[in-house]
Parts: sequence; C-alpha cells; structure tokens
Amino acid sequence: MLSRKILLSAVVAAFAMAPSIASAATNLLANGDFSGGFSGFTTDYNQVSGPDSMVPEGNITIATNPVDVHHFWVDLPSATGPMLIANGAGNSSLTIWQEDAINVVSGGSYNFSAGVMNVCCNLSFGGANSPSSIIFQISTDGSTWTDLTSYTTIPADAGVMNTIGTAYIAGATGTVSLRAINDIDAASGNDFALDNLSFASAVPEPGTWAMLFLGFGAIGLMMRRRQSRGMAVI
Repeated sequence: MLSRKILLSAVVAAFAMAPSIASAATNLLANGDFSGGFSGFTTDYNQVSGPDSMVPEGNITIATNPVDVHHFWVDLPSATGPMLIANGAGNSSLTIWQEDAINVVSGGSYNFSAGVMNVCCNLSFGGANSPSSIIFQISTDGSTWTDLTSYTTIPADAGVMNTIGTAYIAGATGTVSLRAINDIDAASGNDFALDNLSFASAVPEPGTWAMLFLGFGAIGLMMRRRQSRGMAVI
C-alpha cells in the first residue's frame, strides 16, 4: 500500500499542476498585441512615430488609428488598442516583424494566430491601391524559414481586421523564431497593419497530465480509505 506521505505528495502535486492546465493557452510571444510598443521584436523596417510619419515606404509604427500617421489611410475612431502599421517596402525580402527564442517542447502542439488589416485608403486617395501579401514563417535555426500561414489583403476591405491561424507541432525541444514578411513590393497602396499575434501551446505537456492524474488518483484512494474506515466503525 502507498504510504500516507506519498499520497499527500501526489495530492499536493495535482493542485500545483492545476494552474498550468488553466494557462495552457498562454501566449508565448512577448508583445503580440503591441501594447509594449516596439519592444519584444525586431524589424528590418524603419521605426517611426508621429503625424504623417508613415508616408515613406518601408516605415512601421505602433499606433491606434491609421489616419493619425498617414493622411490617406483609413480612419478608425473607435479603435482602442495599438497595432503595428506598415507602409509596404519596395523590397519584399525585408522582415516586418520577428521574435526569437520562443521555447517549444518536442511533440508539443502550438496554435498560431494573427490579425491582418489593409489600411489603404480613405476617400481622399485616388491612386493605385495594391494589396499586400503577408506571410508568417517559422524557423528552428534562424536561417531556414517555413511558411506557417499567409493572407493577401483586399483593398476594398480597408479597416477590417482579418484573423488567420494555423497549428504547429514542434519536431524537437528547443527554441524557434517567428517572422512576418510581405511578398509584394508595390509602392502605391500595399499598406497594412498586424495585431493580436499569438503563439500558444494547444494542450498541456504530457508530464503535466501525468502528475495531475496521479494526484487525482491519490485523492480517490484516500477517499476510499476514509469510507472503509467509516464502515468499519459502524
């Protein structure tokens, strides 16, 4: 029979693991909602801020309303949170956003999701309006990249945040990098925003489940013992 000390240890472990079950979907990205400004990621674009700072191609900023940083972009007066806004560069090889050193576990299942918005343009703009083709990629070594998911913006859909996502299964324990690039290098139009980026574990790790089941099994055994003792007294 298991000793009382072992049973109590298993019970304590079960309760200790319970919070990790609840937080299984915690976002592993440091600043996926861009509430931290330019922190937590790197970019090949030029970081700028202020009114009309986004007129040159290849600039990015963190702002709430696109028209505040470019007079031709959509006006979103009801927007409440910051987002990464970009004027598509003439070089499609430039990285818009990249985060490194994201911890993964071999065999672990992860969900990636992101919001992509076309921000060009308002009614005062009369030029050509190219879409953007945003590709999210993953790398295990920082040099070889694999496409995760992509979205091509619709110019007529300016101001609408479209959510995309996909699943990823880690092949080995270690770290991965995520990045976003734009496959279109047109100068006119080709303006977009990214927001609510998330990379989260889809399920708790196997070791977490094992400890939780062991703990609940110990709880059940202790309850059965108490019931047996109660019947013996009667």
